[in-house]
Amino acid sequence: MNMAIKKRIRETNDANVRDRLRLVGDVQEGVNITQVAKKLGMSQLWGSKWWARYKAEGFDGLEDRPRSGRPPKVARDKIDGAVAHSTTWTSDGLLDHIEEETRVRYCPGYGGMLLRKRGHSLKVAVKRHVRRASLEEIGKFQRNIRRRIKRCQKRMPVLVHDEAIFVADARPGRVYTPPGIRAVCHVSGTHDRSIVYGVPGLDGEQLFEQYDRFNGDTFAEYVKEVKKEFGGSSL
Repeated sequence: MNMAIKKRIRETNDANVRDRLRLVGDVQEGVNITQVAKKLGMSQLWGSKWWARYKAEGFDGLEDRPRSGRPPKVARDKIDGAVAHSTTWTSDGLLDHIEEETRVRYCPGYGGMLLRKRGHSLKVAVKRHVRRASLEEIGKFQRNIRRRIKRCQKRMPVLVHDEAIFVADARPGRVYTPPGIRAVCHVSGTHDRSIVYGVPGLDGEQLFEQYDRFNGDTFAEYVKEVKKEFGGSSL
């Protein structure tokens, strides 16, 4: 291998170009292209290609040429315009819209990649009832409720009811643990549970009753205790 090629091998930082220079140096020394390519872990076709490039262009032919790449099916500005058409998209919905606008159909799932590149992310939609009241209507209702409560307080106790169920062996949700360590939840093996009904009053009075079952009978008994404690009707 002559000194000019050895010098170029030392000076270049591209490993691919160094292999091509070694190919040229060994072939110039009389070694068969197939043998040189095999020694470098390449195919005979690879060796023939770069030897031909060297003979036609010299050392410049061993450098990589810029590649234009495959042209996009749809111009980027058209995809940007399609994404901006709506604030909410599904992957298939975007692809359908692009096809309607450009007559080009992308493969399934490609819409998600297009959306992520433009800053979109998957989110769970917030449920909103079709008959949801406006903010003005909600505010009016709340003001009316406050006035009704004040009127009721003058002639009867105003109570707020709720219930809670306590389970003996309730398992915790998912937790994070270090690698190789498994979370452990100690249980007693019992299926016992306790039901608690309770009412706090606006005047500060409270009543709580505990039962073993959660059914109509226990609730009826609880209501009797509430009437006995607070008297009269309740809202």
